[in-house]
Order: sequence, then structure tokens, then C-alpha cells
Amino acid sequence: MNKPLLEVINKKKIDRVPIWVMRQAGRYLPEFMEIRRENKDFIKLCLTPNLVKEITLQPLKRFDLDAAILFSDILIVPLLMGHNVTFSDKGPEVGQYNMAYVEQEYGDVLGKINEAIKQIKSEIENNYPNTAFIGFAGSPWTIACYMMEGKLSRDCHVIKSMMYSDTKSLEKLIDRIIERTIEYLKMQIDAGVEVVKLFDSWAGVLTEEYFYRFVIKPTKTIVDSIRAYNGEIKIIGFPRGAGFLYQDYVDNTKVDVVALDQYVPLKWAKKHLSGAVLQGNMDNILLAASKRGAIRAAEEIIEIMSDQGFIFNLGHGIIPTTPPENLEVVVNAIRNR
Repeated sequence: MNKPLLEVINKKKIDRVPIWVMRQAGRYLPEFMEIRRENKDFIKLCLTPNLVKEITLQPLKRFDLDAAILFSDILIVPLLMGHNVTFSDKGPEVGQYNMAYVEQEYGDVLGKINEAIKQIKSEIENNYPNTAFIGFAGSPWTIACYMMEGKLSRDCHVIKSMMYSDTKSLEKLIDRIIERTIEYLKMQIDAGVEVVKLFDSWAGVLTEEYFYRFVIKPTKTIVDSIRAYNGEIKIIGFPRGAGFLYQDYVDNTKVDVVALDQYVPLKWAKKHLSGAVLQGNMDNILLAASKRGAIRAAEEIIEIMSDQGFIFNLGHGIIPTTPPENLEVVVNAIRNR
């Protein structure tokens, strides 16, 4: 079956613009919230295969999308490393190392996610044969930020202080995260995903020297390892907030696709990021705030990118206050061009 997302990544010319949305399976959907109300422990929800399958497929039932992305969280990797992860209204928190507790509380984390992916893969093959299946992980720098800060931080003060004062210790932590991330992504690939995405949500807090050291270098290690393991797998990189350093990221990591945040001008990206297929980058706040404005912005994006292969997405994850019909009209507007 032809899958538009994969065809664009493979540089084939097609008439259809592939569309998917970060966090497309999530809190803006009433059907997701119905499940969430009955499952208070978010991590356990991410480790319940039949519910992960149902949530992953929810947006495909509503919208004409070209990819499903595994319902999960980037903080699965700290969990695999023995750190308890909890979620509250204030966001996620990563606790101290306690592998015995994690194993007792959550059991076989990789096995449960593996089973969820297999179930989703089967459903996609049977009912959505033109839809690509995306897995993901957090990039090492961003995972290290959560592990060292313990929770969301505006300036990543704790880990940046460590970076400047005890660089070797941070490098050791990053190396351990790289190992577990590669293991985690290989499992996802074996279970059936066709594309993997690396989310580096906090890449933008680093200066150029340290961006190369803790974003580009670890990402390249993961990309090289995945390519050596399975050369058919496509890789999306998302160094959010990288600004002009997006160019160094693309040139050095050799990702197949680069996801752009909403602050990257597309005309600049077309000129300077030719080494990767571009994905992005409508403002997620605009999608939530204005149906008409979102349609206009989507049409402008498609017009700018009309002369090359491109994947339509947002510049960051869809927010909980987004009316589902706003996404529907944007998708339909793109389809009807």
C-alpha cells in the first residue's frame, strides 16, 4: 500500500500533502478524556495495551490523517532507568532512582509497550492501510533535563549548572540515556513502527558549543545506531527552539525529516535545511484560538511549500483547549486545495 508520509520522506512526488499532528491523540478529544477520567495514573495508562491502542487510533477515526503516533510519553526512558515518574496538574515529576519500586509498580514496561504497538500495527494494517505508524522517544538532553530538574523548569538551572561545573558527570548520564533510548527504539521498530521521532523539547536553552555536545552528538549516535539496525526506518528530529542551529542539527545528524517549531521561517528553512524533508509548523495556539485564522495559516504554509515534499504539522503539540472541529476544518482545507 502507498503511504503518503513515507513517500514524501523517500522524496517521491505525490499530489497529497501528508498530515499528522503532535499530540493528536490526547486531551483535546472528548473520547480521550472519557478514558482518562477512568484511569488516573497516567503512566499505567501508557502501559495498558488495549487502551493505548484505542487512544492511538482515536484521531484516525475523526480526521483524514496520514500517520498514527504511539500514545505514550517521553518519560518512559527515565522509568526504564529506574526512576519513578508521576503526573499532576502541574506536570510530570521524575523521582529518585528506585528500580525495585518501579519494577514492582509497573512490571515489564518494555513488554507492555511492545504488545500495544503490535496491537496498533495490526489494526492499522487491517483498517488504515495507507497510514504510517510513528514511534518516538525523548532526546537525551531533554530526558536529562527532566531527570536532573525533577519537573518542568523554565531555564533548566540545575542541569545547566551541572553542565558548566561537572561536565563529565553529565556526559556519563547522557551516555546512559543514549543506551536506553536506542534499546527502547529498537523494541518499537521490532514491534512494528515505521518511523521514529526524537523530541528534544529543551534544545533551545543551550549555547552553540553545548548544543553540539548535548543535542547534535547524542542525536547522531542514536540515528547512526538505528540506521545500522534497520536501514528502512525513517527518523524525524525535533530540536525545538534551536533557531539558526537547526541548520547544524540537520547537517550533522542526517535525520530524514526535521520538525520545525513555529518560530522558524519556512522560506529560511527551505534555503538552509535542504538536507532533510521539512515538517511543521503552524502555531498550536492559533489552531486553538481561531478556526478562520488557522485555515488561512495552513493555506499559507502549503503555498510556501508547494514546490517540494513537505509534511504538515504544528510547531508544538496540540493544546487541550483546541476544539476538535478546528483541526478538522484545517485538514479539510488542505485536502480540498
